[in-house]
Amino acid sequence: MAKVVSILGYKGGIGKTTTTINLAYGLAEKGYKVLLMDNDPQGNLSSIFPTINNDLEESSAKEMMDVFDTKTFNQPDRPKLELAYEALEEVVHKQRCSHDLYHALLYPEDIKDCIHHTEYQNIDIVPSSPQLDKADMELKNEAAVTRIREAIEIVNEYYDYVIIDNQPFQNLLTYNAISACHKKGDVLIIPAKIDRGGMEGIISTVSTIIKRVAADRTIGQADVHFLVTM
Repeated sequence: MAKVVSILGYKGGIGKTTTTINLAYGLAEKGYKVLLMDNDPQGNLSSIFPTINNDLEESSAKEMMDVFDTKTFNQPDRPKLELAYEALEEVVHKQRCSHDLYHALLYPEDIKDCIHHTEYQNIDIVPSSPQLDKADMELKNEAAVTRIREAIEIVNEYYDYVIIDNQPFQNLLTYNAISACHKKGDVLIIPAKIDRGGMEGIISTVSTIIKRVAADRTIGQADVHFLVTM
């Protein structure tokens, strides 16, 4: 059964994604099978561990310009900003993974379709997407805080570790990341900088964990560690 590690912290720039990357790479180098979950709509982790269908390169910029030129020629009276937006959306949407963490939050039973191989041996990823921003509004109820846990339980026999990288905000996404660490051996890691902002971020994060433990006593079996970053 996979151990779940959730990297939390309600402050940006404290090293959550860096910690996730280093931990995943170190475990993979030791032969452990790792599943990453990018629980941040900005998708920084997904850009570092690109999937085959999610790799935007210089050729994509040229493709966007070609689409824009075609739209401009065919619709000369339309505002160029609108045409540029449509061209960008068309190219990016074509490159986007059809299933990602947003899909897994809505349909945990489809988690296997949301897992993508990366170019790194022993590391798979459930990528992020901008649609994650909508999940907090669409799943605003107490039952939805265990969606990531439900998804992991379906595939945990295939992995040694599941590592969740999180956004620096408190909402349904992070509640899910906390609730996913519900069994003995699971770990919540809070990277922190030793300054006022870092300390206030720790207070907010720990307060949320305590509230989640009060709501779901099984979470109390997980360990909580603080990681000082420079």
